[in-house]
Amino acid sequence: MKIFLSSHGKMASGIKSSIDLLVGSSDNLIVHDAYLNDENLEEVVKSFINDLPYDEKVLFLSDLYGGSVNQVLSRYIDNERFFLISGFNLALVLEAIMMEDINEKVLDYLVDVGKKAVKIVSLDDVEIKQDNNIDDFFD
Repeated sequence: MKIFLSSHGKMASGIKSSIDLLVGSSDNLIVHDAYLNDENLEEVVKSFINDLPYDEKVLFLSDLYGGSVNQVLSRYIDNERFFLISGFNLALVLEAIMMEDINEKVLDYLVDVGKKAVKIVSLDDVEIKQDNNIDDFFD
């Protein structure tokens, strides 16, 4: 499975930089920072798809639901090998690169991971957890 991560500006490459730092480089993660130059996102996506093996599945990730990046990527989800999630965060992408396959159940799981990673952190939470390990934050 390949993951094609795209955003308005440098968010996609910033996420990839964090992924590389945390777990090492992943050949399955392809990023495109849209609208920084004259490169056409539609052409980039077509070229990416044309270079794929016929049976390769792709998880497209866009930064903003309804945004222009999301609109371009959504043109390709009529193919049963291609899936799209909008509104990614680092936690979601970290989980996604660990997946070997993609289906509706995995999509639901990834969205849930992304939602659970967004939290209001109070001082009480930090004081209680500071003597514990990082896994304690994710109960």
